[in-house]
Amino acid sequence: MSAPNGYAIKAENSSTSCPGRFPNVGIIKKPASSDTICKVSAIPKNYIITSESSSTSPHRFPNLWRVKVPASRDKMCSISPLPNGYVITGRGSSTSCPGSFPNTAKIRKL
Repeated sequence: MSAPNGYAIKAENSSTSCPGRFPNVGIIKKPASSDTICKVSAIPKNYIITSESSSTSPHRFPNLWRVKVPASRDKMCSISPLPNGYVITGRGSSTSCPGSFPNTAKIRKL
């Protein structure tokens, strides 16, 4: 499942009008400056992943990313794409991010 550029999958659902098995429908929206999106969604351009979490729908855990537009200095999960115009200035660890420690990156805008 994918969303057009500039949009993210906010939820998944099921519909008898669409082919395939659950989930076969993606609910897409333009993400806010800080938002939660489904992990099946591509990370919107120039957003960073700040944590992962779970919801009851869809039933794969953890299944959500917390994303945001980064500030001039910020911290992101290491799995996050580095936004254009930013550099990594340090590493750290967080239980909110996936992967083995160190699993976070401090970033700064050039």
